[in-house]
Amino acid sequence: MGIGARQRTDARPVARAVVPVVLAAFALLPAACSGNEAGFGLPTEPADETLAAARTDLSGTLHVESDGCFTWQGEDGLHRWVVWPRGAGQDMSDGARVRVGGRLLGEGDEVAGSGTLAEASVLPGWSDENSYFGSFGRFCDADVRGIVVFHEVTLG
Repeated sequence: MGIGARQRTDARPVARAVVPVVLAAFALLPAACSGNEAGFGLPTEPADETLAAARTDLSGTLHVESDGCFTWQGEDGLHRWVVWPRGAGQDMSDGARVRVGGRLLGEGDEVAGSGTLAEASVLPGWSDENSYFGSFGRFCDADVRGIVVFHEVTLG
């Protein structure tokens, strides 16, 4: 090979090895999600377990954070991560709204009801970072923000 000549390399064998691995990883993503939803879905009280904590009347404002997490701001000004009552669902047309009590709620809507203000550590499986609440809650900074668990939403 003379001076200034470039040695030819063939990247195709590497691409043939990498492409199937990447495709396999993407194929597994839906299996890791609940139901047919992408991501974590909407955090709701587990059907088989009710949070054993004091309930109080709640009134505040719903927020959708930049990471897509729903938070609720009460009188104390904190944006607590929301765990919704059973039966609530996420509006999948844009993902930034919650359907609860027959109504769609989104950024800035007033939300009232009864529920519990607490530290995230009271959630089932919180100590396991791989559990539903452990991983989802940490993603939404529930360990820093605190949580609100709505047992009932009467709407604001």
